[in-house]
Amino acid sequence: EQWLHDKVMIANAKGVYSAPIAEMIVMSILMSLKQAKAFIAQQERSEWKKHDLREMGFLKILFLGTGNIAQESANRLKAFGPLQIGLNTDGRMVSPFNVNGTLNEVYDYLRSADIVVNTLPLTQDTRHLMDAAFFDAMKPGCTFINIGRGKSVDEAALLKALDSDQLAFAYLDVFEEEPLPVDSPLWKHPKVFITPHNSGSGHMSAERNYTLLLNNLQHYLRHEPLENAL
Repeated sequence: EQWLHDKVMIANAKGVYSAPIAEMIVMSILMSLKQAKAFIAQQERSEWKKHDLREMGFLKILFLGTGNIAQESANRLKAFGPLQIGLNTDGRMVSPFNVNGTLNEVYDYLRSADIVVNTLPLTQDTRHLMDAAFFDAMKPGCTFINIGRGKSVDEAALLKALDSDQLAFAYLDVFEEEPLPVDSPLWKHPKVFITPHNSGSGHMSAERNYTLLLNNLQHYLRHEPLENAL
């Protein structure tokens, strides 16, 4: 692109939407462990029925990606007491994860993870990374969360994993096709919680964005490096 040769300085908004997305991740994990959808359905039917629920303490949460969103989520989840594992390209240690590994080792970690959270960008390597083999390798009864990219997931394989009870619950904010077609079986699946690419919405996001922009204008005028420079 011409602008690359013109030495135009480019920065992104990394971190601006991490807080609201992290809160949605925490909420969806609690929804899964406390069977929120089942209780909501029972309330609509005026049905009095108890369920065996789970606690988050000592569960294993596996994050695919260790960027801002994953870090914000892990910080908020720490108080619940799970073991948090973060996978990235080179296995570098990233706070606040208890354990770090490489994405090439994902199948080794999948077998014991209780909750898997995808925060990865879409690349050649991550397109349909979550396919039938991926879901088959998961611990039965696992929870799956995707706030990364829709095309990282083979939705046919995801549905099969949900229907076979390989997955107990899925929170999906992104999809292979958006808007999600009205005839998609994901809409009415009893184990699925859907938001329409909406997890980044928060009343403080605009303020964080403006603050980042103003800070970078000041950095530019002072001939300083930009925040989130590309």
